Amino acid sequence: MKRTFFLVVAFSLIFLWIFIAANASEQCSEIIKSSFEKWQKVKDYTCTMYAYNRKGNEEDVRLYEYKFLKPNYVYMKVLEGRSKKAKVFYDPVKDKVKGCKKILWGYICKTFDPSDKKVTSIRGAKVYESSMGYILDEAKSLLPSGVACLVKDGDNFVVLEFSSSAPFEQDVSRLKVYIDKSMGLPVKWEKFAGELLVNKVELRDVKLNLGLTLKDLKP
Repeated sequence: MKRTFFLVVAFSLIFLWIFIAANASEQCSEIIKSSFEKWQKVKDYTCTMYAYNRKGNEEDVRLYEYKFLKPNYVYMKVLEGRSKKAKVFYDPVKDKVKGCKKILWGYICKTFDPSDKKVTSIRGAKVYESSMGYILDEAKSLLPSGVACLVKDGDNFVVLEFSSSAPFEQDVSRLKVYIDKSMGLPVKWEKFAGELLVNKVELRDVKLNLGLTLKDLKP
């Protein structure tokens, strides 16, 4: 009798966990869908972007002037940190990055493949992998892959936390995406290798749909 009772309790807990996990996944999916709908209405945006990266024992912290224009044009200028005043511009049509280094009398520019280490983060992230749309695509792709997703409600953000027992991107096994409640768009994301923070991006002073043109982005 006791054995039967414990089996019933055990199966009840298992089904409860499955039910909760399924509801959380469905909630995550709805939030991502809603954010994508907001993203479809965005033509361009500017912000100040804080970026932290860690690879092994190496750490890199930078502050960027950031501009984005659909379909996927990206301009970044280093305001603080390594390579201060350097600029990059990604052209999705040519799939090339123009990198410009500050010298005494101005800038010297060269064209690179997006995966060239000279124009990626220390973790290998490409210039175009820094946008709101890209992180939404990444979050959406995790849902059908079996990665667990929990929703946490904060004062100013809805936080989507994805986690897995095995890494789903390089050494990353946990991703937190912060959706700004007023905009309905992601403005911060954090990636962890176990409990170790290895990447953090925070978009500050975001301004949407300013009517930017390519002339506003090219270095």
